Amino acid sequence: MAPLPAADQRHPWLRYEVEGYTPGIIYSYEQRLETIWSRPVNRVHVLDFEGLTSEMRQDLVVRLRMVYSGEGQQVFVSHAWRRLFGICGPLVREFILEFLSTCRMSDTEMRLDVADTLCFHLGGARRRMTWRQFILALGLHTEQEMAEAGFGAYWAGSDRLIPDKGGLRDYWMEISSGRDFLGLAPSYVLIRDLVRRLYHKMISYSISGRGQAPEKVTGVDLFYLRSMDRGTTNVPHLLAQYLFRHAEGRKSGARLSGGHFIGRLAMHFGLVSDEGLRGLQVVTRELPLIDLHELGRLNICTRYGDTWAWVAQGPERQQAAAAGAHEADEAGPAAEEVALEIPVPAPAQAPPPPPPAPQPRTMSQRIERLEEEVHDLRRDVVGLRGDVASFTTEQSRVSTWLISCMTQLMDASGQTYQPFDSTLVGSSGLSFRRRVRPRTGEASTSTAHHTDAQPDP
Repeated sequence: MAPLPAADQRHPWLRYEVEGYTPGIIYSYEQRLETIWSRPVNRVHVLDFEGLTSEMRQDLVVRLRMVYSGEGQQVFVSHAWRRLFGICGPLVREFILEFLSTCRMSDTEMRLDVADTLCFHLGGARRRMTWRQFILALGLHTEQEMAEAGFGAYWAGSDRLIPDKGGLRDYWMEISSGRDFLGLAPSYVLIRDLVRRLYHKMISYSISGRGQAPEKVTGVDLFYLRSMDRGTTNVPHLLAQYLFRHAEGRKSGARLSGGHFIGRLAMHFGLVSDEGLRGLQVVTRELPLIDLHELGRLNICTRYGDTWAWVAQGPERQQAAAAGAHEADEAGPAAEEVALEIPVPAPAQAPPPPPPAPQPRTMSQRIERLEEEVHDLRRDVVGLRGDVASFTTEQSRVSTWLISCMTQLMDASGQTYQPFDSTLVGSSGLSFRRRVRPRTGEASTSTAHHTDAQPDP
């Protein structure tokens, strides 16, 4: 950990020169700042929802929504996952360091309009937000949704605690190729459904962003994946919890994650502009997009003529698609969310037009994209290395088990191990005698036959 530079060598926002601050408060902020000062910023990818076809967007909206039920009936439909994965904001190092070194969150307050529930510094000023302000600033829910009668029940009753691995084991066995989840963290390539793999990629880059081994499926990742299939999760609360847990030093990853959420808050406070970003260390102002071509490279979707579609996964994928279509028909008022976010295509016999051609990238964007691809390849190699090690360990266990079984069978039958079996054709119990060909020539190649007194060299 690199030492923290002196105050006069840091950006003014990171000096905490605020009226009313005691030396003790400044010292605590500087202690937190020192723990994260030398960490690099984790780069983020976001899914290009607008670049998808209307059918693919609607499929994702249906699969990412969470339905909160009470007393056997639907109470509220949340689209927080869909919106969280679409959050974009610039990655600015000073914003990230300032926020993470000063943020504070009430662990007990869940009322939506209580002042000072979330406190932090941003842009050299103290900021205070209620839960309602935090949710609206990030765009996780709209004012109309929060005014619905069922929102309060969803906010108070949805899951905010992440269970241990044992409580998620059955779900992992359901969606994966069958390996146990209680051992080492498995690789995402074991997830059978390709769209779920895409979800895991977005989760690892956002709400559980890790600087190390993002290809591994952790218990937190699996909890989030399960909430997209069944049950409901309080996404705003878990997002805030993730950011503040990271700030308090309980994250083991070396990189600073969540920067795009902090950038979105900076946009909310009017801090992002050409003038406002001058003199700051901007890692990137526009996040790289996971577009259709990238999804095609990952074998998640493919092109059929003039349009794109998910890669077919056999009967299982077809049944899931049929179930999704049935849920969309029964969604009722929740379908208004789809109508608001996705243009409804006009009925026509002709196939939809192809997606617009990607804009040419600048040299810096190409270099950044190449670095990301190399980083992805390294992650894949690490994941494959873990699979090979796991396979080798399993083979060793099987061999040990077979030898143990054979030993028990021989002991039970009274048989002992022998160097040969006389029942086999050509077997013989005669002792082995070495046959030696005589040499010819000079002294070094004597013509004398070798005997027991003349050992073979």
